[in-house]
Amino acid sequence: MSCQAFLLAGVCAAAAASIANAQEPYRRVRFTTADSTGLQRWEGFLEGLTRDSLYVRFRDADSTSAFSRAAIGSVERQRDIHPLRNVGIGCLAVGVPLGAIGYSGFRDPDSPGLQKTVGVLGFALGCIAGGIGGLIVSAAHHDGWEAWQPPDSLPKH
Repeated sequence: MSCQAFLLAGVCAAAAASIANAQEPYRRVRFTTADSTGLQRWEGFLEGLTRDSLYVRFRDADSTSAFSRAAIGSVERQRDIHPLRNVGIGCLAVGVPLGAIGYSGFRDPDSPGLQKTVGVLGFALGCIAGGIGGLIVSAAHHDGWEAWQPPDSLPKH
């Protein structure tokens, strides 16, 4: 495999993993509603969305409750962090470029197999460094809540 193809494959894999992570559905939500008794806070699992309503199942409940979007003040979603996915993305993002640099940057006509060895070593060291970086990112971005503007509907899986 040529250096350019090796680099392109790594970049495409890292981009695909990043896109897959960005499109992951957000299932757990919390939101506020206002009524005659004041501001109410709710937290549950998102079951569905329409232009008019937010459908939520609460913990230990068998049914789904519908809330009018007009009555909802703010919505937040919880995003799960996947450490192994971050390790994989870090491994590819750092290992592939270092492997490509090691493979293409080292040419010695007296040592025919050394170029591949340096490329593999660059990939391995970069993968380890990127994996550690992915774990650090996972630890820094532990499960948390973020403001969310719900779309008109949820994508079908």
